[in-house]
Amino acid sequence: MKKKTLKTAALLAAAAVFALSACGKDQEESTAAESETAAEAESDSTDPLNNSEDAEAIANMTAERPASLGTVELGEYKGVEISTYPPYVITDEDVDSHIEYSVLPNYMASVDEPAEIGDTVNIDYVGKKDGVAFDGGTAEGTDLSLGSGTFIDGFEEGLVGHKKGEEVQLNLTFPENYGNADLAGADVTFDVTINDVKRIPELTDGLAAEIDPECTTAEQYRQKIKDSLQQNEDILEQQNLSYLAVSKVIEQSDVQASEEAIDWKISDMILTYDELYQQYYGFGLADMIALQGMSLDDFRENMRTSAEQEVNILLVSEAIAAQENITADDASIQKFAEDYGMTTEDLRAQYSEEELKEIVTQQMVMDYLVENANITYTDDTAGETATTGAETEASAE
Repeated sequence: MKKKTLKTAALLAAAAVFALSACGKDQEESTAAESETAAEAESDSTDPLNNSEDAEAIANMTAERPASLGTVELGEYKGVEISTYPPYVITDEDVDSHIEYSVLPNYMASVDEPAEIGDTVNIDYVGKKDGVAFDGGTAEGTDLSLGSGTFIDGFEEGLVGHKKGEEVQLNLTFPENYGNADLAGADVTFDVTINDVKRIPELTDGLAAEIDPECTTAEQYRQKIKDSLQQNEDILEQQNLSYLAVSKVIEQSDVQASEEAIDWKISDMILTYDELYQQYYGFGLADMIALQGMSLDDFRENMRTSAEQEVNILLVSEAIAAQENITADDASIQKFAEDYGMTTEDLRAQYSEEELKEIVTQQMVMDYLVENANITYTDDTAGETATTGAETEASAE
């Protein structure tokens, strides 16, 4: 199956998981005993609900664009009125957070020092009740982030201050409401051997150069991360403005998506979601919808409104492109690639020339709508508004 990188990125953004890359249960019940149970469940998760029929249907699914998407009579599309929050500006705190949680953990190093909250320890442990090891309470080579609240109260805290090679006995009590009745409220011991203590390092000039050879100092690396985060934020902002603008145009136009086009777009979205789940989670869409108690037919029906909107956007954008003579060329494809941090070679490896021109032309139409829109930025916290776009030009006159 051909990769749909840009489409996947858009879906991730819509799902609030769009992030920069190089970017339950009650906590009291998360214990060593549960860890083993979870691992056993995970080993059987390749087909958790035996949803083979839907999985086969998705595997055999195709998504061919129909000859006609429907009909459209354009309304006014220049100077549409849209309102949104001001663009977000990446702060130093954002950069610190990204580096702390998304970068530095990949460079943890062993330390010959007492463990601290925030360190990751590798441990062997045996849990005993009345001197007898209980089921699910024994493991070897387990990585545990101290302070994560993964194990019962007292377990992680009890390892603080101990070094690699030490053996520690913890006298603990399971919560009264613990799910296993045999252990609920029980006094137990854990014999723990600390195999290793790893610590997240500070960002030094040397580490920055190791992470990114193009940077010679930590400050250079921080600025590069800030620029990347801001570029990502700007893309999201442009996507938001584009959606608001084209949605307003659809409201002001007579747009009728055909049933064939809606079915095509639903299938296209299903295939994209399936690829996304396979790529990021290791299981397909069929398993995901089964875990939610849904069938593929249920999912198709739930996707109908979104699919119809996608077809409406295509109808409107293609009509505007024809009316304004907007067509992708080599220069616009190059700019599109740069905006998304890609090369034209990357794009052409993923899409046919026809597909690529369609994608870039649609983006050019979205940019055209935003450039000609009257945009009001509203900051509810400050009670202030700022206006830009065509309205600004009019007021200047």
